[in-house]
Amino acid sequence: MKSPPNSTNGVIVLHDSFATSIFWRGFLRILDKDEKDFLEMGFSATFDVQHSSGQQRPRVTTVARNCAETGSSRTAASFDEGATAALIARIAVFKGEINDSPDVLYWLDRMLIRLCQKFADYRKLNEEDVNNSLMTIQLTLVLYTFDVPLQPALLDSVSIKADALLLWDAFFHILIFHGKTVTQWRKVGHRDQEVYENFKELLEAPVTDALLYGHSGRFALEQTIPIDAVLTKKDARDWDSL
Repeated sequence: MKSPPNSTNGVIVLHDSFATSIFWRGFLRILDKDEKDFLEMGFSATFDVQHSSGQQRPRVTTVARNCAETGSSRTAASFDEGATAALIARIAVFKGEINDSPDVLYWLDRMLIRLCQKFADYRKLNEEDVNNSLMTIQLTLVLYTFDVPLQPALLDSVSIKADALLLWDAFFHILIFHGKTVTQWRKVGHRDQEVYENFKELLEAPVTDALLYGHSGRFALEQTIPIDAVLTKKDARDWDSL
């Protein structure tokens, strides 16, 4: 897997299968063009300046950065986590290529610990219960209902409600779950009746939000999957009796 990203200036499309439409849509995004029919991504591009003497000179851009003494609080404030993660990953891959031994893992482990000790700032969590604490580490789950505005929900079965919808963002897949009552209303065509305009808006809200994820700069295009609650024969009889 080293040659493809090196030959494309670091571009790689990751997915669980090459045969899915999501992979091909993500791959084709690399070849998107602007209004002038130029590729939006620059592959192996160089930038030279024509000097008045006729010589070709590479252009060098200088970026000014503030300097701070060792141990200064400003150092941690200007620390770039993303750039550091990319740099450490590239060094680790290089070390792994020239020295395939447990020493590389030891070096990586030691380096990450040193980075955390130098730049990380440990803070105790607020006094929250277990449910609120779990919200910070689980995948995104959003609840859509008539009664309350859009709100995050706990990734648990207790969030399933008959008259609500759930949007679960798993990065590669976005699942939109319809509760039992919502499923029944949709199947009998309430969304097409003017008196149920608010129900139509409720159904469209998570679909609209799911489309926004695809235009938010996320490179891996996601697949939106609608899911209905399972209706039993008793649910059907109860609905028919209304």
